[in-house]
Order: sequence, then structure tokens, then C-alpha cells
Amino acid sequence: MGLIRDFIDYRKERKLQRETRSIIKEYYGGDYNLFVWNISKQIYNIPEVSKAIETIAEIFSTIPVYHKVVNKNGDVKYLENDDINYVLGLKANPVQNSIAFFQSCITRLLLENNLFIEPIYENDGKLVQLYPLPYTLFDFELQRNNAYVKFYEQKGVVKEKHNLNNLIYINRFCSLNGGKKNNLGLYETVIQALGNKIINVCNPKKPRALLQGKLGGSGQLKDKDKKGVTETLKASFDENVEGVAYLDEKWQITPINWQENDVNKDLMQFIVNTVFNYFGISYEIINHKATELEMEAFISNTIKPLARQFEIEFTNKLFTKREIEFGNRIEFDVFALSISTLTAKNALFATASRNGILNIDEMREYIGQPPLPNGLGKKYRVSVDCVDIEIADKYQLGKYGMREDNSQKEVVSTTENVSQETTTVEDIKNQQKEDSNGNSETK
Repeated sequence: MGLIRDFIDYRKERKLQRETRSIIKEYYGGDYNLFVWNISKQIYNIPEVSKAIETIAEIFSTIPVYHKVVNKNGDVKYLENDDINYVLGLKANPVQNSIAFFQSCITRLLLENNLFIEPIYENDGKLVQLYPLPYTLFDFELQRNNAYVKFYEQKGVVKEKHNLNNLIYINRFCSLNGGKKNNLGLYETVIQALGNKIINVCNPKKPRALLQGKLGGSGQLKDKDKKGVTETLKASFDENVEGVAYLDEKWQITPINWQENDVNKDLMQFIVNTVFNYFGISYEIINHKATELEMEAFISNTIKPLARQFEIEFTNKLFTKREIEFGNRIEFDVFALSISTLTAKNALFATASRNGILNIDEMREYIGQPPLPNGLGKKYRVSVDCVDIEIADKYQLGKYGMREDNSQKEVVSTTENVSQETTTVEDIKNQQKEDSNGNSETK
């Protein structure tokens, strides 16, 4: 009989637990698994998740995109007024400019791990629009040398089928099945634990107050009397009028405050860290508190791999094989993000200006200034601290106004002085040309 009584008590307890889960019962039909699944699938509704995705998408959308042509000698020519630059840099489609287009692309990629973009061309082959394709379910199909992607309205019902060669396809977790599952590691486990915590907090059967006898009142009650008093109190509260409940004066109620530890801060921080690590971003970057080294690490580890994959796919899908052979490329200039601070710009300019890396106009462009008039900022300048190893000895003698004669034994001081200050590349070439002759006339 004792086992039967324990089993009955257990069933009553389980029934009570189901009744107390008011949130799940009201919104999810009492299905706890549906509750957890729904939360884990709608991750964008979580503030930390949406903030992480928005931050990455906003940073990525600011990357300048160029159409360039690289010849066999490595010379680069940037095309500015063609259809590809217009679509990628200005207007991606009738409802999205380029910034909104790349933000929507990165958002979908981070949420679903897969991104399909459809390019639209005119009859003459010019690119006119780019669209990120919406989908619920998809699958790949291989036929000979071609791959196809099938989009489903529901499982087993194909809505569309596309040749993958005609779509720009980006994915985060590269695999043959496309990395379909958005797996946040321990995220669902943490959400489940948090769900249990919320259920306990919202438990309507949770004790909310202590019923105590006043000083001088009756002593400890018998079980049957205790039950009677509790039922009287419950009835009084259930049948109250406009929030007024009657209670005999010999009893007093002491409320219990369960709000102090309702939310576990360590658990919440664990969720935030799990989500941020999954997306490759940190709290400091999201809140604009990151150091220059932290920002550089974020650009190198999170933004650059995505940008490189975009470069490869856009180049491969927007150009023909013949155009690629002639050097047509799509470039995402991630370097611009690495020199976002004024300190980084100053360090870059100090080195680039003396080594022929940037001219004055290019440096002025980085700080939003127009070019110098009359082409004064077009020349590249170098420091004469470093010279060709073949003329190192002659250069050293030239600094002191000396030059070796034909026999390389006597030295005469009849050569022009070489300035140690920064000079133009053309001046250096002319000086090297004269030095290589060895017998230039003394001016």
C-alpha cells in the first residue's frame, strides 16, 4: 500500500507541476519541447544575438567594393563607371542600396549559415540587379558536372530549382550539405536551463506569503484546522471584490519576495559569451570599447574570411572564364577597416609617404580631403635612406661630393651633391642612370 500511495502522490506532484507551468500551458499548449525549440529557432529576437549580427553586418557593409583589372605584369586598373560598380557600390536592386543589400546578406548568412544571391542581367549581358533569395528548406543535387539547389515550401515539396553556377553561394560552415543547421554549441542547453528558471519564477503555486498568528493569538494549529484556515484564506482572495480580501484580525500575512535571485547573472553572462563567440565578436567591439589590437583581431579573424569568400564567389559568378583570364576581379577593400582610427592613419602615412606606397592625394582621400590642385599630389615620393645594392658604394661617395675615376683608384670631388632629403622617384632614377655611366661630364 505504501508503494501505491507513493505512486499516487508522485502522479499528483507531476500534475501539479504541469498546472504550474502557466507560460508553457498558455502559449505552447503545455509542450515544453516546443517552447525550447521556438526560442532556439528565433534567435534573432534575443537582444544579444541581434546586436551581434547587426554590428557585424554594419561593419561589413562599409567595406568598399571595386571592379579591378590586373594585367600580367601585376599592374592594377580600377574601373569606376561600369555596371558592376554601379550595382555593388550604389544600387543593388530597386528596393535596396548597396549598404542595405550587404547588411541583409550578412544577417541572413549569420542566422542561417547559408546565403544564395541571384544576379539579374539585361539582354546585352550587363549586370542590373542582385537579390538575396529567401528560403526555408533547401538541398543540393549533383548531376554529372553540375550542382543544383532545390528550395522547398515544405519537406518533400520543391518550390524552385536553380543551377548553382547561376547563383552566388556563400556559407559559413563549409560542407557538402551546406552546413544547414545553425548550431550554437551549448546555446540550446543554456536556453533550456534558463527556461526552467523562468518557469520556476512564474510558478503560480509558488509560496508568495507566510500566514502567521498575531502575538497573543491562538497557538499552533492542528492539521485539520490549518487546512481549514488555508482554504478560508484562499477563498477570501479568490472571491475578493476589487482587490479587497477579508482576513481575521488574529492572523497576519508576511509577503515573500522571490525577485532577488530570479535571474542568474552568471547564466545570463554565459549565454552572452556563447552567442558572441559563435558569431566571432566580443562585448568590447559591440559597445565600442575595443582596443586597436582587439579590433584588428576581429577584422582579421571574422571580417576578412567572409570578405575573401565574397570576393571569390562574386568574381567567379559575375565574370566569364575568359574575362577572369584577362584579369577581371572583384575586390573587397578590408584594409580600409584596419586604419579606422586617427592613430592608425598617422602611423600609416608616416611610413607610406616615404616609401612610395601612397602619394599625397591618396593620403588626403583617407581623411576625406580633396586632391591638391594642378596634380601636385600625384607624385610618389621615397626616402633616399635606402638605395639599390648595386650602386651602394657610389651613392655613399656621392653624398660627400666625391666620385671614383675610370681606374677606380683616384677619387675627385667633381660630382654633384645628392640630397639626403626626400626626393621624387624620377630624381632617383636620373641619378642612378648617371652613376651607371661612370663617366658623366662634370657640370
